[in-house]
Amino acid sequence: MVVLDTMPHWIIEGRADLEVLLGRVDVLLVNEEEVRMLAAESDEATAAGIARSLGPRWVVVKRGSRGACAYGGDERIEVEAVGVEAVVDPTGAGDAFAGGLVASLAEGRGLSAADLRQALGVGVEMGARAVGAFSFAGLM
Repeated sequence: MVVLDTMPHWIIEGRADLEVLLGRVDVLLVNEEEVRMLAAESDEATAAGIARSLGPRWVVVKRGSRGACAYGGDERIEVEAVGVEAVVDPTGAGDAFAGGLVASLAEGRGLSAADLRQALGVGVEMGARAVGAFSFAGLM
């Protein structure tokens, strides 16, 4: 399983190489801005469909305090964010989300809609833990 988490720099500056790489990716992780930028489309679902046409089986859109959504085939899986008492440090929330999602997918060994739903839940939980404390303390 290959999971790619990209960023605006690669979408803008390394577009051709990124598109080649996307043909080898099972799951693409992007935030709302990135999926729209990658697809040149303002509607998230349409943008995710365009991103999927570049190769990934699933496109996962990280929505921060609004959770996450995965798009694959005819599937759309939305998971709400986990409530946080106070945001202490947002640094690393996306990385914590990605780590939780990938660990869950690796544990389940599959990419079914059920696998993605479970992995999204773990991802949003880890993202919430990350922002609730300084540095990595919330992940302990």
